[in-house]
Amino acid sequence: MRHAGGDRTMADFLACVPQAGLKAVLMAVSMAFEEIISKGQVSIEHLTNILTRLNNPSTPPIR
Repeated sequence: MRHAGGDRTMADFLACVPQAGLKAVLMAVSMAFEEIISKGQVSIEHLTNILTRLNNPSTPPIR
């Protein structure tokens, strides 16, 4: 919230709750926490990427 556009990023990410679920959103925030601390901000793209990976785990390669 201290950075320009931070309020919009927060609103965009909270808008993911109805589709992804609160548990997934909270897990994504936890996973991004280290980056938030080191860089001071995180993008909605990064957070939605984490949500996508949580909801669609990668499939093993075809042999």
